[in-house]
Amino acid sequence: MKKLREAGAIITGQTNMDEMGMGSFGLQGYNGVPTRNPIDPDYCAGGSSAGSASVTKSYQAMAALGTDTGGSVNYPAHCCGLVSLKPSFGRVSRFG
Repeated sequence: MKKLREAGAIITGQTNMDEMGMGSFGLQGYNGVPTRNPIDPDYCAGGSSAGSASVTKSYQAMAALGTDTGGSVNYPAHCCGLVSLKPSFGRVSRFG
């Protein structure tokens, strides 16, 4: 977050996520409200980063950060029809 702010990024808000980043569907949010899929609210928006995927797909943000405990960025992106970038030791640096 610090590097984003230093680069001039504007942080506009926070999204709902499964508590402690440990969830499979986005239904166990910290505030008790499940994160709905913006394509079809009858479906889940994916893993612990469901809020990030949902807010991006509904055009409330151009991009969003998420947590990843084992696919928790990729799964919500897929459920919401988005593409995700997961930090690694390769092309997407873990160090910013």
